[in-house]
Amino acid sequence: MTGSCPKQHPVDNPIEVPFAELVGWLRGNLGDRLVVYLAGWAKPSTITCWVDGESAPAEPVQARLRQAFDIAALLRERYDSATVERWFSAENPRLDGKSPAQVLREAGAKVNARAVREAAESFTAPG
Repeated sequence: MTGSCPKQHPVDNPIEVPFAELVGWLRGNLGDRLVVYLAGWAKPSTITCWVDGESAPAEPVQARLRQAFDIAALLRERYDSATVERWFSAENPRLDGKSPAQVLREAGAKVNARAVREAAESFTAPG
């Protein structure tokens, strides 16, 4: 844990962040590989087009990335980006042994995003 990290949550409501900015923030904090996985795309070049504002994915993909952004930003308030990336990729006992990224990608439903957020809140809780 790096308690000296500056607060990294850019806004209180992720829906207010322009999509291109949001994807750029995710790339900077989770890395291309994980953003591509969360989006369900095979090519990192597609992510570059989103960051450049040249195109955008369908609404379900945008919603999933906004959920990931919200959760990653919560984690960045307390941990560095490498720790957050590992947390998203690691199996999590609170998520039936699945990684948070896998749960978000497979589910897409708000109830599953809630479970991932609760796991993140537990991870960031003092103690």
